[in-house]
Amino acid sequence: MGSVRHINTVELQMEITKFLQRCESLRTAQVYDKPPPTLFGNSAMMIDVASSVILGGKNVEEGFGIAFRVIQDFQLDAFKVYSKVCKQLVQQENYSEILQLVKCVSESGIAAEKDCDQILLRCVEEMADVPSDELEKLIQGMRSDEIKIKAFLACRMMRSAYLTAVKQEHEKAIQLVQEVWQAAHNLNDNVVQGICSKWLVEHPPVSKQAQRHTSRK
Repeated sequence: MGSVRHINTVELQMEITKFLQRCESLRTAQVYDKPPPTLFGNSAMMIDVASSVILGGKNVEEGFGIAFRVIQDFQLDAFKVYSKVCKQLVQQENYSEILQLVKCVSESGIAAEKDCDQILLRCVEEMADVPSDELEKLIQGMRSDEIKIKAFLACRMMRSAYLTAVKQEHEKAIQLVQEVWQAAHNLNDNVVQGICSKWLVEHPPVSKQAQRHTSRK
């Protein structure tokens, strides 16, 4: 069994080396002469291999299939691989490729929706100095409204956080608006704090509404 695993690793290593050599030669018109990332190491080295392959192609989709096999074969922490890739994409200001990566992860059939949202959240947290329209695109790519709100708060996009919070089911909306109020309070954002306070007064919890209705009878 071990020898079969070894043969598979050698074949995958050769495929990775050829892929990276081809990508490098297309970029620089010269042969890739650096030592290739190796699968014959610890898990940190293998994570480097998988992330290098995703980043090596003309886009993340090109190398994703090979990297996904590395993640599966060696049972790597996929989130660590994708986070490493995202950090590089943020540094390169290659924001559209972040959404493409999440699409690939989603279509792989392994990751849950929340995993994709967590990848985007990690990116957003790395993007403090990025133009707000780019942040907005990434945040709107999230499926979970609660994670969207976390992302908006992390970016100090308070109004967007509030507008997302008030769309939720009543009790959940109350909880989320309170969180936005607290974040606004911490930032001394009196405008959003006031908007949240007004909404909370106008939308009391269901139990209080029931009490008010009973007292009117």
